[in-house]
Amino acid sequence: MGNLRTILFLLSFFSLGIIFSQDLVILNKIDNDSISIKWLPSNFEQLKSISSGVTVSRVESPKPQNFQLVNFKNARKWLIEPVKNRYDNLDLTDPIEEKAEILLSPLFEKSNSKELENFSFGTALIENIINPEFQFILGNIIVDKSYNKNKTYVYKIEIKGMAPYYIYIDPKQNSKYSSINDLSLSLDQQKTVDVEWSATLYEKEAFGFDIEHSVDKIKDGEYLTKIPYLPFKSDSEKEGKLAMYRDLPEPGHFHYYRIHGRDMFGHRELISEWKKIYVPLLINALAQIDTVYAKNNKRIIEAGIYEYNGKTNVKEIHLLRSQNKDSDYSMVESVSYKDSLYTFSVDEEKTGDQYYYKIIAINKDDTISSVPYYFFTLDQEPPSAPTSVAGVIDSNGVVKLNWNASIDDDIRGYKIYRANTKKEEFVEKTTELFTTLNFTDTLALNNLTSDVYYYVQAVDLNFNQSPNSDTILIIKPDTIAPIPCIIKDVQIDGGKLKILWINSDSEDLKQSSLLRFSNDGMDTLTTWKKENNEFIDSNISAGQNYRYQIITSDKSNNQILSNEINRFYEPGYRKEIDNFIGKVDLERKSIVLSWDKPQAEIYSYQIYRGKGDEKILPLKTLRNIDQNMYEDSNVRLNNKYVYTIKYVNQSGIHSIPAKIEIIYQ
Repeated sequence: MGNLRTILFLLSFFSLGIIFSQDLVILNKIDNDSISIKWLPSNFEQLKSISSGVTVSRVESPKPQNFQLVNFKNARKWLIEPVKNRYDNLDLTDPIEEKAEILLSPLFEKSNSKELENFSFGTALIENIINPEFQFILGNIIVDKSYNKNKTYVYKIEIKGMAPYYIYIDPKQNSKYSSINDLSLSLDQQKTVDVEWSATLYEKEAFGFDIEHSVDKIKDGEYLTKIPYLPFKSDSEKEGKLAMYRDLPEPGHFHYYRIHGRDMFGHRELISEWKKIYVPLLINALAQIDTVYAKNNKRIIEAGIYEYNGKTNVKEIHLLRSQNKDSDYSMVESVSYKDSLYTFSVDEEKTGDQYYYKIIAINKDDTISSVPYYFFTLDQEPPSAPTSVAGVIDSNGVVKLNWNASIDDDIRGYKIYRANTKKEEFVEKTTELFTTLNFTDTLALNNLTSDVYYYVQAVDLNFNQSPNSDTILIIKPDTIAPIPCIIKDVQIDGGKLKILWINSDSEDLKQSSLLRFSNDGMDTLTTWKKENNEFIDSNISAGQNYRYQIITSDKSNNQILSNEINRFYEPGYRKEIDNFIGKVDLERKSIVLSWDKPQAEIYSYQIYRGKGDEKILPLKTLRNIDQNMYEDSNVRLNNKYVYTIKYVNQSGIHSIPAKIEIIYQ
């Protein structure tokens, strides 16, 4: 009964005309040359009433306020005979009329169960909506072709045992239907086409749908269903879910689909555009290599293509091989598909080949592959020796060797051997085969042996060893530091520091550099070989501590530091303040002094002034250490003023006074 409830629910929205009574569902449809009016029952009893015969009257009339006041005296009438008259004359050899006989038979049986009546009503109602011929057999439709499009009409429907039903028709506007715009196609498992559209968008216009199908090009196709597709939903389905029809078309072709929506008169009025989808031709078989064996210098591969059922759809068979199981396969041979069993023969010049073999079956759309089959023959030929062995050693005793690969293509790896002389036995330094073309070794440098020899061997996949490569000589580096310089003294020489030293006596001396360390960091003051033994450091600041040290390098870049000497440089004064200037401001009647703030920790600034040739006297002491400007307003025109400024640091040490002369005019 769930489907019946769905039908009745949908019918409440399907009325395209004006309904006077709520018992029957009255529908109308206006075409270019006809008006169709249809009445649908709501239950089995109404279905029986309709089957007893119907009279439909039509009069020309404006839209009435009250249908019962319309005068039907001279009405155009349609008399629909009881359905029994048509029922008795049904041709049961016609499938449509045979079906109608089955659906209508409960109307003429004396007693039926309620369940049978409801089922009969539901199935007859569905058939009435989707099958235009059935509605004429039942007699619940008229088609009026004798009207005037410029006039309006009222129709009265009279059914025995029921109140009359009325409907007002204005035929100027034909009935309109939507286009189905959301048709989509998708391929499931590369063979089933899912035809989907939103049936709920069109539920007020279409009750069922026909799916039209065409192959390879757009043309009038065939309908996939003999009766319209009804996209019923269960109570558990979500709203808005797409209607879907699944088709299993012939593979290897383009397939075109479009949807027709049937209105409540069973006509295909809604239509979509054609949609296209390609269904690939899949291979319906299993590819398998049965065996591989060696016969002299040939490798014999026996394989088969085993179909599952029906046609295999295979066009060609390819034999592939690779030394890597999962990639890098290349084609060895290709043949056209003729039979299920195949034998391939591959030539090999020598033993030691090792490959993964597989066959693939292909057609224009699909490819299948066998499982890789591994086969090898034992190789007993040694590979060629590595070439161009070279090496370097650094000051830490780390040796880096490199070489060119053996020209054989079946190399598993390399072994490296070492000895202190060519006459003694070489010892293998590798604990496992090296797959790269380089090797790193570490030598002890604190011994008397300066020469080390190396050679390399290649090992193939069957562990055959190549001849030795050329032997190379590695000379250990000098790691003994030179004799250090000795700093004798650091002397204060006026406003400078004089550094004295004794140079290194090493024979392989490269250079020495004098280093100075202070609060500002490290500086290299000078670099020499042997000719220097003193340096005057003039770029120094009072109140700073300086540490001096010499670093000496030999030709092997071994380095050593000398002793160090510290010297605190304190001359008892600080340099004068920078950028001490004065500017005349006639508008303010003053002289403005400014200066750069020193980097030292300031306790105070002391400003002095003299007028003309007069004695310079204290003018102002500034305690604000962030101040770097002072304005002197006690000045007179056409006078020369001499200003000096100095600062006093937190230790009470004074700077050298800075001096300027200003003429106020």
